[in-house]
Amino acid sequence: MEILKVLRSKGGVLIKVEGVSKVSGGDHRLVESCLRVMQSQGAHVGTIVQTGEEGAKIFNDFISAQDWNSQKKNDYVRSTLAQAKQNLLLESELEWFKKSDRACYWVWIQISRNTFSSAPNSAVFQPGQGHQPALAVPYGQLYLKAAPSSTKERYKEIVRFFDRVAQPLGWQQDLVAYFKSQWAQIYRSRKPFTWLKQDNEDQIRWAWEYLSKMSFGVSKPSVFAFAPTSCEEIYLAIYAAFDSWDALPDSKRLFTNDFNKAWQQKKHRDNRQGKKACNLVLREEIKQKLDNMAAARGMKLNQFVETLIENEYAKVDKLR
Repeated sequence: MEILKVLRSKGGVLIKVEGVSKVSGGDHRLVESCLRVMQSQGAHVGTIVQTGEEGAKIFNDFISAQDWNSQKKNDYVRSTLAQAKQNLLLESELEWFKKSDRACYWVWIQISRNTFSSAPNSAVFQPGQGHQPALAVPYGQLYLKAAPSSTKERYKEIVRFFDRVAQPLGWQQDLVAYFKSQWAQIYRSRKPFTWLKQDNEDQIRWAWEYLSKMSFGVSKPSVFAFAPTSCEEIYLAIYAAFDSWDALPDSKRLFTNDFNKAWQQKKHRDNRQGKKACNLVLREEIKQKLDNMAAARGMKLNQFVETLIENEYAKVDKLR
């Protein structure tokens, strides 16, 4: 009869079966990291699995198949777990963008669209002429989602990128620190589109259409690589396109001014729909009285005149 005993250790949750430690599948990241450690030591195992349970089975089956005594199996499990855990970034190191939709989108764009130098070089190592460093495995070859559709999904793919990129922990931490410093510069800048409200669908769809139009000779961020699936995602994609736009500060300022001005002009045109200019020449004292009466009612002059006309017209209409 099998005797099961669950042991909680620093390396994760171990299940002891008849004196032999086995790994549970409760921590997907840790299980995949265990598989990568095993592979680095010569074991022929896959390192990317759909669930933690699937990976735990691969790990435990490998241990069971070895002609080792219980002590050696337990030592191997604990040693692998310890090394696997040391290879993983702590999620506390990623908190600065986990809860920020805008920052998380920007980080995801950086890792999904760029290639990075491999250790022992830093990730953003700039080679000198004639020196070509080895490159880390790119995002597109790590079985990650090409177009995650929410902040939660983007964060998950970012974590998986760091887990699967097969680079030392120091390399990962340096890249996160580099991203953090770059984002700090973006964040310190004045928010560019203060008029664009996250809950205003008309504004968001107009802004997306404006950015999507081909404009020859006009420098602006490209949104053609984005595929948002909701109004909220369109809003985030607009900022992501701008934040990740590789343009000089003067170009960004010019675009921001043009973009904001285009919205104000659009709003002005909308406000004038159904209206006609009416030019009247009034004596100066009459114009002053009109201004005073409108101010007393807290109304704009045109609104006050429209109200006077409507009231008078209603009186005339009753006499008909």
